[in-house]
Amino acid sequence: MERVEEYNHPELWFKVAACMAESGQLESALNTYQKILSVEEDREEAVLAMANIYNQRNQPDLASDIIDRYVQRDSAGENGPVTYNSKKDLLVVIQKAFNHFSRGDYATFLSLSLPIANDKNLRVGIWRRARMGMDKVNKRLKDKGYSFDKPAPGQHSIIELLGVERYFQFLAKLGVTLIWLSRFDEAVAILEEHRTYMNRLEEYSFDEVQIKTLKWLTSQALIKNSRYWDAMKLVRQMCSSNPNSAPIWNLYQLLAIRTRDRVSNPRWHHRLIAMYPTSLPVLLASAFHYHISGYHKVAIQKYLEAYKLNRKHPMVLLCLGVCYINQSMSRTTSDRHSVVANGFAFLHAYYMATKQSTEATYNLARGFHQLGLYYLAIPLYEKVLRTDDDIKMEAAYNLSLIYRASGSHELARAILTEHVVI
Repeated sequence: MERVEEYNHPELWFKVAACMAESGQLESALNTYQKILSVEEDREEAVLAMANIYNQRNQPDLASDIIDRYVQRDSAGENGPVTYNSKKDLLVVIQKAFNHFSRGDYATFLSLSLPIANDKNLRVGIWRRARMGMDKVNKRLKDKGYSFDKPAPGQHSIIELLGVERYFQFLAKLGVTLIWLSRFDEAVAILEEHRTYMNRLEEYSFDEVQIKTLKWLTSQALIKNSRYWDAMKLVRQMCSSNPNSAPIWNLYQLLAIRTRDRVSNPRWHHRLIAMYPTSLPVLLASAFHYHISGYHKVAIQKYLEAYKLNRKHPMVLLCLGVCYINQSMSRTTSDRHSVVANGFAFLHAYYMATKQSTEATYNLARGFHQLGLYYLAIPLYEKVLRTDDDIKMEAAYNLSLIYRASGSHELARAILTEHVVI
């Protein structure tokens, strides 16, 4: 190819190098990219490709070195404005930041990424036509400095320069780093601003998975900063759009306990049940609310609706058993024996559905313990103690309470010494 002038040019050599890298010939690909750079020093695609190859070979230092030689950046500080001479500059800086992130050098990663994230000159684009009721929101965004007019000649938006996927990776890595370094307010501000920016663009948008990921990171930052009410608003949005996602509903239950909201939650649950009548997590969330609020009869009704959808789900069986036993402890319960029988029927079904797991054994023992049926609880607690599960400490402590209640203080002390004392 070098002998034929028609084929001896950088464009063709770049395709050859890409084929070499794809087929695993990394050393040959590096030599070819180096040849391209000797002819075209500003060929950013070759720089990025070489950095990726060095990363594949676990040589992040070489990847950073090759980028350092081609980056052109004029920074006024970590949070100051940044000037980029071309598209190449931004792409190379992003790649350099990614290299430092993969090496665990988060301080350098932030010093490169934060100026880009805070540069509003990169957040330009054609604004999506305003929807009904969005005029006030759009006005507030313009007051904050957003420019949603057609970009000036030579001006490019960050999404146009990076592409949707790389832009998302940039925001995700930045959010994770800020949360890990306990800079929660910065993480929330940056993720919310950029997500709002993408929501207003006409030509580009994140997919559902990317939106959910960014919302998840934002909610984590809010929770770690003890802003539970703000996190609850965001998590509710995720629950409404992902009614069958167990991790999101687990996060919602955590926030429901932290906020102790017993007014707006039931109304929101009823709207969700009307929208998703066959969603098991939605029914369980509503039942959990009534359960922890002490409305056991209403909670049992909701649990039974979930039981009709899935009669073998361990969580449904466990919740029904626990709720029935809690109801039997109420003074207003008339037929207490049938309520207790129902409770242990569901607990035994849960015990069998989990194939007599250690956790199920402990929960069944806890049910007998709560009603004072010690002769049934003790063998189950002892069965848990014969395992290596982490729950054995709780079982040992509960067993010591039974021995202490019956006056066997020496047995209680021996159990605690063997299984609880560190």
